Amino acid sequence: MKVLFTARYDHKWPSRAVTCFPEGWSGRVKREVAAAAIAKGKATEMKSRVKSPLDGANTDMGGGQRVAEPHDAHDVGGFVRDPLLDGAGE
Repeated sequence: MKVLFTARYDHKWPSRAVTCFPEGWSGRVKREVAAAAIAKGKATEMKSRVKSPLDGANTDMGGGQRVAEPHDAHDVGGFVRDPLLDGAGE
């Protein structure tokens, strides 16, 4: 769950360990941390941005292959053709 801490919050775990979250910090935390901080008025839930289906479209084509990008080498994505043979088959 993504939250924004509006005040310093020290979360006490069952193992007696403590995790400190400073005021102004935002990020993903476990639901139990978010629920406790929100209940004490020290955090607010942040809505996650919905990813467009086109986000990251150029990063993976399935099977781990990437699409060539402008900053890649000049020959990335080029076709490799067999050399032309003369009539003698050489």
